[in-house]
Amino acid sequence: MRNVNSVLRRASEEVYDRSVDYVPATLAGVGLKTIYFVILTIIGGGIGIFLINNFPASFVYMAISSFIIGFITAIIAMRSVRLAFPLGSIYCIVEGMFLGVVSLYLEQYAPGIVITAILSTIAIVLACGVVFITGLVKVNNKFRRFLALFAISFLITGLFISILMIFGVIASDNYLLIIGVGFVTLLLACLFLINDFSYAYELVRNNEPKELEWMVAFGIAYTVIWLYYEVLRLLYLIFGRRN
Repeated sequence: MRNVNSVLRRASEEVYDRSVDYVPATLAGVGLKTIYFVILTIIGGGIGIFLINNFPASFVYMAISSFIIGFITAIIAMRSVRLAFPLGSIYCIVEGMFLGVVSLYLEQYAPGIVITAILSTIAIVLACGVVFITGLVKVNNKFRRFLALFAISFLITGLFISILMIFGVIASDNYLLIIGVGFVTLLLACLFLINDFSYAYELVRNNEPKELEWMVAFGIAYTVIWLYYEVLRLLYLIFGRRN
């Protein structure tokens, strides 16, 4: 679902006529659009908290609808240049609603966890940016093949572990295993974010049209939202164990 590079290349070749003048993409444009998506997610979080405080029974419907709508809109937004903006906006709002409620719930059991998760997410994003800019991690075809293999292997392993837990082969409350899986998931999200940064860089370096900024910005925002969720979940596991 994250093969944005090939989608951008195909869209650029098929949709845009290079013989006609056009406005090229910029890193500032990608950054501002990413901030737009993040702000929408925060607004969605506020809406979710308002709804759950006034209509507590709406949580189940909110969770189901956010999953279905979010799944569909995310897939399309990452593959369609023209729909990246509207569907990406919808995704951020509905995902923000769900994360807002989850954050409110976890904050009640572990006070301070939300601000810690936010600051940790910001720190991780900045660290991934430094890693990419300094070239500590070279993003090339070899890196992307490794990332794809890592993601697929992790997904298969996760499904296998889940099956073993269902049949009681592995205890469902195995703390060390759960924490270990959480850290690996966080590492995977960081690698995807570094990969997303490379797409933004290639977009500008290849002098691609400005319209493609929305797709790349959504990809970055999508990963940042994923990062926040994983950080929040991991912190809750650690704080919950301590309490």
